[in-house]
Amino acid sequence: MGYRTGVLKTEDAWGVVTIHPATDKGPDRTLLGSRLPHARLSDFRTVTWEPSHALRGRNVALDAEALGTSMPQSVVGRLKASNPFHAQRQWTRVEVVAKLTDTPMLVLLRQDPSEPRGIVMDSQVFGGVWVTRGFCSVDAGHR
Repeated sequence: MGYRTGVLKTEDAWGVVTIHPATDKGPDRTLLGSRLPHARLSDFRTVTWEPSHALRGRNVALDAEALGTSMPQSVVGRLKASNPFHAQRQWTRVEVVAKLTDTPMLVLLRQDPSEPRGIVMDSQVFGGVWVTRGFCSVDAGHR
């Protein structure tokens, strides 16, 4: 019963990132319907981002992956990553681009994994999780 772990929170110039614990019954249901950018992890934790005041009103997106989450070798190769650790980082960055440009992941994975102009991203490991946040600095549009 109760939570497996506590809430982890960090704040920087981009805003506040929070890793919400899972309950014994799955994801924290109190987060359903939240307007905050969020990502659900395979272990049912939820990562949310409350953008700073400077980013409010911009098109923003978040993706996260728990460290050690397995990825097919074909995906690691497609991301041109040197190892699974870097592949997870790259995966979260491609996910953020997909969300910001409304482009399916399969389309992006078939293309050059370089990042489009007009999208600014920050990736870091926090609480055992790769967290990537991004926003459109100009109209990034579709790739």
